[in-house]
Amino acid sequence: MKRLCVLLMTVLATTMLMSVSFAGERTISVTGDAEVLVPPDQVIIRLAVITKTMDLLEAQKKNDGLVDKVLESIKKHGVEPAHIQTSHGSLRPQYEDLRQPDGSRTQKFVGYSADKSVVVTLKKISVFSEVLSAALNAGANRFDGIHFLTSELRKHRDQARTMAVKAAREKAELLAGQLWARRSENRPRSGRITLEDPTEGSRAGMIMGLPRI
Repeated sequence: MKRLCVLLMTVLATTMLMSVSFAGERTISVTGDAEVLVPPDQVIIRLAVITKTMDLLEAQKKNDGLVDKVLESIKKHGVEPAHIQTSHGSLRPQYEDLRQPDGSRTQKFVGYSADKSVVVTLKKISVFSEVLSAALNAGANRFDGIHFLTSELRKHRDQARTMAVKAAREKAELLAGQLWARRSENRPRSGRITLEDPTEGSRAGMIMGLPRI
C-alpha cells in the first residue's frame, strides 16, 4: 500500500472585533488547523553492528569486518557512499552481576563488546526493503528505526500554513457573526475583523508522523 507522511501544521491566528458599543474593544482568539498528506520520497535507515568476544582486538577486528560487509551490501543497491554514514563506534568491557550466597553482589568479566552505527539515506524508496534485508543478512544485528522524509518539505509546510490560516479566518468570521447576532438589539453600526499574519510573530508548529503502511 502507499506510504504517507503526515504533516500537521497548526497556526495560531488572532481576530479583533472593533465596535462602537460602550463595552469597548472585544477580542476573539481562534486557531486554524490543517493536515497535508504527503508521499515521502526519501527514507533514513538506522542500523548497528554489535560484536562480543573475550579478546579486545578480536572484538574490534570482527566488528570492522562485519561493518565492511554491511556497507558493501548497501552499495550494491546503488546507494552512493555520500549517503552512508558510520559512527566512530565504541569498545568496552562487559560484566555480569552475580549474587553470592551471603547476599553480596560481585561482577564477573564476560568479554568485550564492539559496536558501530550505520545510517543510510535512500533517495529511492522503492529499494528500501531490499537494502534493509541485505544489510541485516550481511551482519547488521540491531535495527534502530526508519524515518520517512519529503524533499519538498517547505512547499508542503507553506501549503499547510495557508490552509490553516484560511480555516482560522473562517472560524473567526463565523464567531464574530454569531456574536453580533446575539446582541442584535445593541448591534454596532460598524466593525471590522483583522487577522494577524502567522509569519509575523504568531505561533506555528509542525509534527512529522510515522508513515502509514
